[in-house]
Amino acid sequence: MATTAGLQWNSILNDYYRKNRAEGHPHKWAMIPTMSKLLSLLNRIARDPNFNPLPEPESTKDNARAGRKKKTA
Repeated sequence: MATTAGLQWNSILNDYYRKNRAEGHPHKWAMIPTMSKLLSLLNRIARDPNFNPLPEPESTKDNARAGRKKKTA
């Protein structure tokens, strides 16, 4: 049930499921690895609450670097 909801709301799970379906797997065979992926993500979040599974956009990284001050020795 959680994986079914995750397909609708989570882009990582949806992309993974669609990739499996594109490889020709039937729905049930594509759902099993997607369930495993969901459990892996949940375990990672449980270990590290600050974990962000989505990569940060490049523009945000550049803005963060520009705002940092260099240390003076």
